[in-house]
Amino acid sequence: MKKVTIVLTALLLCFTLVFAFGCGGEESPTVCKDGEHQAELTLTLDEEDEFLRVFRTGVCQKCNSTVKEVAGYGALSSKSASSAINEYAKDGDVVYFTKNTYQSIINVVTEHDITITALEGEQVTLKGLKIQTEASITIDGLNFETIYSGGGINFAGNNKDVTIKNCNFKDGAYINNATHAPEVKNLVVENCTFLNYKSMKDDANIACGIYITSPNGLTVKNCSFQTQDGARGAIYCGEGGTTKGSILIEGCTFKNSGTRVIRFYDTEEDCVLAFVGNKVYEHAGYITVKDNASSARDNHGRAVIGVNSWEYIPTATTVKDVDSG
Repeated sequence: MKKVTIVLTALLLCFTLVFAFGCGGEESPTVCKDGEHQAELTLTLDEEDEFLRVFRTGVCQKCNSTVKEVAGYGALSSKSASSAINEYAKDGDVVYFTKNTYQSIINVVTEHDITITALEGEQVTLKGLKIQTEASITIDGLNFETIYSGGGINFAGNNKDVTIKNCNFKDGAYINNATHAPEVKNLVVENCTFLNYKSMKDDANIACGIYITSPNGLTVKNCSFQTQDGARGAIYCGEGGTTKGSILIEGCTFKNSGTRVIRFYDTEEDCVLAFVGNKVYEHAGYITVKDNASSARDNHGRAVIGVNSWEYIPTATTVKDVDSG
């Protein structure tokens, strides 16, 4: 009799738990009665949450219960963005910028592999992010704009496996690292736009869309480079450093690119540039892969120029010393 009572008690307890956390309860159940929930989820920021967590919320089409899942962490200011990126987010987490224009450079020092993006449906403008970590960071769908030098995305350390995609860079905002800085390894830039990338302060050393002194592997795909007031060039690499690894520039558009469309200094023997499937407008200048006779380093890299579209045939596609510019 005691065994029967125990069994009945256990069954009753199970029934109670199912009822309490089943479909249609006041609290969001973790599992729908018919399996996984089917709900159109919307990202929302809980501003009353101490950690500014971002949730996916919606109503299950099968059980009509509210679904609420943690999606990541949010930012309302440069200070909260720094906390979300460097304190709260762990490997695989997403940090969402929302609502505001961020006027300060935000340091990224986390040791975790995270994604930094904008909350769905919101246009977010930043002055810049300074990457000071070896973690693999993905930056997706942000706008960078400033009239001063140093805006955009700046690398300041031994950085590797960073992906920048679907971002817009305007005026003095660009992708860069400091002269003589450690190498930037396996950088990927995809589906980004660079507009008026000459610094408003006319700093000739950084008047580029992408300026990396020591790249070790670089992919630039499906990007647009355009300026109205002149620039040094769209992509400059290796000045004050060394260019290594495989460089792929593919499917990009270049307009008014300055004295060079692209220029690579001090290329190591293993450096191979592939320039393919690009459109170059209003420019009869150079694609320069090996130059700068004043350099103390030897130049061994080579270029593979594929099928591209040129409004004007370039006057030089060169792997020899040319005038610096």
